[in-house]
Amino acid sequence: MSNLYDGKAALALAAKKLKLRWNEAREDWNDSVSRRFERDHLAPLEPQINTVIQAIDRLADILHRAELDCRPQTDSIA
Repeated sequence: MSNLYDGKAALALAAKKLKLRWNEAREDWNDSVSRRFERDHLAPLEPQINTVIQAIDRLADILHRAELDCRPQTDSIA
């Protein structure tokens, strides 16, 4: 399951870096083309990334419960 969390962390970091780099680029490139690029390509990414991150969290929870369910049951009779 750590790969799920590694992937989630990598996705979140990449999204953060993209946002930072875009803000840097916007300082020099701020015209109608840049605004259209942001609207058409970058703006849709944030909600999609958030949806993926939420799905990863749900999947991790499901996998954790499945792992617990698959563990051998130990009856401790004293």
